[in-house]
Amino acid sequence: MKKCELLSPAGDMDSAYAAIHYGADAIYMGMKKFSARAEAENFTPDILSEITAFAHSSIPRRKIFVTVNTLILNHEIPELIETLAVISDIGVDAIIVQDLGVVHIVSKYFPNLTLHGSTQLAIHNLAGAKTLSQLGFRRVTLARELTIGEIRKIAAEAGIEVEVFLHGALCYSYSGLCLYSSMLRGRSGNRGRCNYPCRDSFSSDIHTKSFPFSMKDIALPDDLLPLREAGVISFKIEGRKKSPLYVAATTSYYRKLIDGKISKNDRKQYDDDIKTIFSRPWTNLYVRSENNADTADTETVGHRGAPIGRVERVINPNSRNAKLQFKTERPLERHDGLQIDLPGRPFGFPIDTLYLMPQNGKGQSKTVFEAPAGSTVQVILPQDHPHLPKGSIIYCSSSQAVKRRYKFIKPKPGEFRVRKNITVDVSLNKTNITATAAEGPIHVSSEVKGIFEKGKNIEEMEKTVKKVFEKLGDTCFSLKDFSFKNPEKLFAPVSLLNRLRRDVLSSLKSQIEQQQAATFIEYKEALKPVLNQERKTEISWSIKTDSLSNLSSFTVSDWKDVCELVIDIGNEPLSSLMKALHDYSDLIGKDNIRLALPVITRARDEKSLLEKITKFQHEGWTRWEAANLSAWPFLGFSASETKSLPFSSDWSVYVLNRAAALQVMDMGACRFTLSPEDGFDNMASLLKEFGEKATIILYQDTPLFISETCAFANITGKCTGKNDCITGELPLVSGKKERILLITRNCRTIVINEHPYCIANNIKKLLAAGATHFRADFIYRRHNPAKVLEIWHALRTGKNLPASYEANISATLL
Repeated sequence: MKKCELLSPAGDMDSAYAAIHYGADAIYMGMKKFSARAEAENFTPDILSEITAFAHSSIPRRKIFVTVNTLILNHEIPELIETLAVISDIGVDAIIVQDLGVVHIVSKYFPNLTLHGSTQLAIHNLAGAKTLSQLGFRRVTLARELTIGEIRKIAAEAGIEVEVFLHGALCYSYSGLCLYSSMLRGRSGNRGRCNYPCRDSFSSDIHTKSFPFSMKDIALPDDLLPLREAGVISFKIEGRKKSPLYVAATTSYYRKLIDGKISKNDRKQYDDDIKTIFSRPWTNLYVRSENNADTADTETVGHRGAPIGRVERVINPNSRNAKLQFKTERPLERHDGLQIDLPGRPFGFPIDTLYLMPQNGKGQSKTVFEAPAGSTVQVILPQDHPHLPKGSIIYCSSSQAVKRRYKFIKPKPGEFRVRKNITVDVSLNKTNITATAAEGPIHVSSEVKGIFEKGKNIEEMEKTVKKVFEKLGDTCFSLKDFSFKNPEKLFAPVSLLNRLRRDVLSSLKSQIEQQQAATFIEYKEALKPVLNQERKTEISWSIKTDSLSNLSSFTVSDWKDVCELVIDIGNEPLSSLMKALHDYSDLIGKDNIRLALPVITRARDEKSLLEKITKFQHEGWTRWEAANLSAWPFLGFSASETKSLPFSSDWSVYVLNRAAALQVMDMGACRFTLSPEDGFDNMASLLKEFGEKATIILYQDTPLFISETCAFANITGKCTGKNDCITGELPLVSGKKERILLITRNCRTIVINEHPYCIANNIKKLLAAGATHFRADFIYRRHNPAKVLEIWHALRTGKNLPASYEANISATLL
C-alpha cells in the first residue's frame, strides 16, 4: 500500500498549529476571499506565509493546501488573479478548486500551482475523475456518497490521486449541487455562505415536525484499512469552522489509527474526547453499502456529546434546588457541560455544583470538584429546566479534562515566514562600496560613497560584510549566495554596510513589487471582457424535458419557434426513447434535438447510460449536453479538446465568469448554460461578450437538493424498497415556512420548490444585455401536458407565471 496522508482543517492560526502538533501530514485552509467556509476566520497573506514556512520547516515537512473552492463572479476576476499570485508566490503545495475559471487562469498564468479538485465539483465516478486528470489536476476529493467499490475503481483507473473525507459534517445534497440556500434564502453554498437549510425542521401531512435532511457526522475509523487497500492517498478531516481543540483531538485520533498506535481498549476514550468537543451521532454513510439507512439524525440537530449515563431521577423539580441524579460512565468535573436528549434541540447546561453520592447509598452526599467514572452523582439543574423523563440519555458535551489533554506548541508571532532566496555580490574600492542583489531574473544595485582606507584584518572584514547581509530577519529575503570583492584590502565601517544592505534590499523589494504589478495588469487585461460588436438580434428558444410525455399536447404549429429540444436520457427506458426520438426527429428535425446526460451517474446507473449512448451514437446522434464533468469521457471526448463540438454544457457545469466560459469552450463546448442561482448583473456582464454562446433558463423546477439519502425513509422511519418506492411528490413546509416538494428518482431524492423558478419578465433586459437564446425546462415535477403547453405560450409573452419565484435575478449573488 502507498503511504497515505492525513489532511486536517484549519480555519484559524491556532488550528493550523494544532494540526501540525498532532501529526497532520497536510493542512487545508482558506484565504479571506474565495473560500467555501467564508464564515471561518481564514487567513491573510502574511499569516498564510507564516503557517507555510512553519509547516515546510517542520520535520517531517508538512504540506499546505489553500482552498479556492467557490464560484467566482465576473467582476471578481482581478481580485482572484491577485489572490492566486499571492498563493503562488508563497509556494503552497496545492490549491483546492471548484470553479473552471480558476482552472483556466491557473493553467495559463500560474502553471506552478498544483490543482486539487474540490468535492464541490461533485466528482462521483471514474469518468469525472478522468476529466480532472485530462485537465491537469493531480488529485480529486471524491463525493462523500461513494461506496468503497466505486472508490477502488476510481483510484485504480483514473490516473489521479484520490482523497476522501474521513470525519466530519455531511451535506444532505451532493456538494456543489445544493442550491436551496441560494435560491430560497439568498445565501449561496457555492460561494461559502450556506444558510444550512438541511438543519431546519420540516413538517408534512403524513408526519409531525422532524429534521429529514439533517445528516449525522461521517466517521470512518473502522474503514481506514479497506480504504487504504482501495488506493486512497489522502484522508481528509472536515472542520474549518471547528475549534483548535476539535482539530487537535481528531488529528491525534486518526494519526494514531493510521500509524497503528492505538489499542482497542483506548479507542473509546479517543472517540469520547472528540464527541465531547463537537459531534453529532456518527455514520459510515455509504462506504460499506449504498443501502445504509443509518445516515440521518431526524429527531435532533446540533452537538450531542459523549453518552455518559441516563436520568435516574430529578429531585425537587421546578425548584431552585432541583437536582439531576445519574450514574456517570466517565469522570466528571465542575464546569463540564451536560446535554439531555429531548424532542427537537437537546437541553444543555454546565455543572456548577457537583455532588458525589456515597457508594453504599447511605450517608450524606458531598460537594466535590470531580467524580470518578462509575460513581453516582447529583448536579444542580437550572431553574427553568424542562421535564427530564427517566431513562433519557445524558451526554457530556464539554469536558475540562479534554481541554487540558490537548495542548500544543505555537511559535512566536512572526518567527516564521516564507522568504525569497537572493544572491548578493558586494564590491569595495577606495571611493565606494557597491551591492548587487538578485532574485531570479531581477537584479538591482546600490552604492554608498566614501573614502575607504586599508584595513588591518582582511579576513575579518569579509566575515563582517557577510554577517551584515545575513541580517534579514525583518525582510522577505533569505541569503542563498554571497560574494565579496575587496582587491585593495580596504575597510568599511558596519554603519555604512547596514545602510547599503537596507538600500539594496529596499530597491529589490520595490522592483519585485513593480514587476508583480505589471504582471497583474497584463493578466487582468488579458481577461477583461471583450464586447461582442456583432450581436444577433433574433431570439431562439429551446425546451428541455426528462419525459417526452410532457410535450404530448404540442401541435405542429407549437413547434415552429422551437429551435432545439433537449432530452435528458437518464430517466426513460432506451426502447421508448428510441421510438420517441424518431417521432420527434420527423417533426422538428434531427439537428434540432440535443441529448442530455444526467447530472448524477453512479455505478448502478452507468451500464444503462452507456448502453443508451452507444446506441444513439451508432444511430448518428451527435448533439449532446453535459451536466457533469463525467460527460466528456462517457461520450468519448477529451476535456483537453480544442475544437468546437456540437456539444453544450448545462448550468451545473458552472459558468459565472469569463474565464470559466473560456475554459468550457476550450474543452470543446459550443454553448454553455448560465446558472439559475446567478443574478442579473453578473449574467449581463457575461452576455455582453458571450450572448450567442449562452443559454438563459427562463423557467425551471431547479433542484434544491440532489441526494442519495432517502428523505421519504427518514420521514416514515423505513425504506419500502425499490419495488414499492414512493413515486409521487410529498409537500413539506420548513421552519421558515418555505414550501417544497420531495421527489424520488431511482432511489435518489430530489427537492424542488413548490413553485417554479421563472424570470420571463426579464426577457427585455436580458435581450438588451446580449442574450439570444432562452430555455424552458420541464424536469422532475409531474407535469400535465396541457399545462406545459399553457406555460410555454405564457413564457414567450415575457411575463412571469402567477405562482413562481425569481431567486437571485434582482440581487447580487452572495
